[in-house]
Amino acid sequence: MTIAERLRQEGYPEEYLVTYIQAYILGYMEGSLKAQRTIARRLWNMGMTQEQIKQATDISEDELQKITH
Repeated sequence: MTIAERLRQEGYPEEYLVTYIQAYILGYMEGSLKAQRTIARRLWNMGMTQEQIKQATDISEDELQKITH
């Protein structure tokens, strides 16, 4: 049973489901970005170039600039 199915079964309104799913996705994305930043920072401290870090982590140019400058 999915989370949405469980919430429906418990009687939550559809609007709540949309909000819950949006919050879940946002939290997942923020957690992924935090992990990317952590890994990129470690690679930078190990002496990797910015290009190598971008290839390894798929981090954006803007995020990489924040870490390396």
